[in-house]
Amino acid sequence: DDPIMRPVFGLQSFTEKGKPTVPPFGITTPAHNVFSKEELLRLNTHHAGAFEIDGAFLVNPITKFAIQPTRGFGDFDMFGTGYTNIPEVSSTFTLEEDTVLFCASDGVFDEHVWKDDELVTFFDQYAKQGSRFRTEVVTELLYKETLDRSLAGGYVD
Repeated sequence: DDPIMRPVFGLQSFTEKGKPTVPPFGITTPAHNVFSKEELLRLNTHHAGAFEIDGAFLVNPITKFAIQPTRGFGDFDMFGTGYTNIPEVSSTFTLEEDTVLFCASDGVFDEHVWKDDELVTFFDQYAKQGSRFRTEVVTELLYKETLDRSLAGGYVD
C-alpha cells in the first residue's frame, strides 16, 4: 500500500508548558465498508440479522437507510446494525514538520466526486507553491470544487 493514499483517522500532539514532549503523530485506519472481509466478519459475528447489504451499502432493514462506510460518526438511522464509531487502528506514524493532512467525510472520497489520485494532484499543485501555500486558500478552493462536483453529479450527501 502507498502510505500517501492511506486514510488518516486522527492527529495527536502532546505538549507540556507549550513545548512538544512527543512528536505529532497520525493514526491510520483501513477503509471500513462492506467490501472488507474483516468488516463483514465483524458484522456477521456480532450483528447477524441486524443489517442487510445492497451492493456497496450497509442497510438498516427497519428504516431502509443505507450508507457505504461501516464505521463513522452520527448516522442515527444506522443504530443497531453494527455501524460503529470505533475505528480500527492499523498503525501510527510520526509527522514531519509542515506535514499536510487532508481529513474529510466519506462523501468527498466517493469516486464520482474525487478519485484518490485527483486529490493528491490537487494538493500537490498548491504544495509546489512553497511559502505561498495557505491552508485557508486551499481549503476554500477544495470546498468550492467539491461542491461543484457533487452538485453537477446530482450527489448531495
